[in-house]
Formats: sequence, C-alpha cells, structure tokens
Amino acid sequence: MLDHARTCAGKLKQPKDSLGNVVGKAAVLRTKLWQYLRERADAGQLRAIEDGPADGVPWDLFTEALCVTSKQGAYQGAGG
Repeated sequence: MLDHARTCAGKLKQPKDSLGNVVGKAAVLRTKLWQYLRERADAGQLRAIEDGPADGVPWDLFTEALCVTSKQGAYQGAGG
C-alpha cells in the first residue's frame, strides 16, 4: 500500500502551499507509516521469539528467521 501511495502521489497535481507539494507531504506521511510498521514489526517479532523458546523450540531453529548462522547469534539477535 505504501509503494502504491508513492506511485500515485506523483500523479496528483496540486499547487504548492506553505508545506510544499503533495508529493513532499506524501513522503513525510509515508515515512511516519514506515516507522510505525517498523516499531510494530519489532514488537511482534520479539513476542514470537519469546513464545518459541518458552514452548521448547531450540534457538537453532530461529537462525534462518533472524538471518544469523548460529544459535548463539539467534539468542543475541533476540536480545538475549
């Protein structure tokens, strides 16, 4: 949806005002939305990581998901 907004914002024609044009305003809004998603994703990922080991899943099964090569890397990547 954010990629679509980036594409469509350039097609809108509105005069500039004190805050700039519609493309600039859309860029600021998209930046806010990406930041919100990043924060929500980090929190969601952490909850998922906490659920796995609590249910007996070994750390080495998290290596691929966390883009690391060892169970120590997975543990450290999870903030352990």
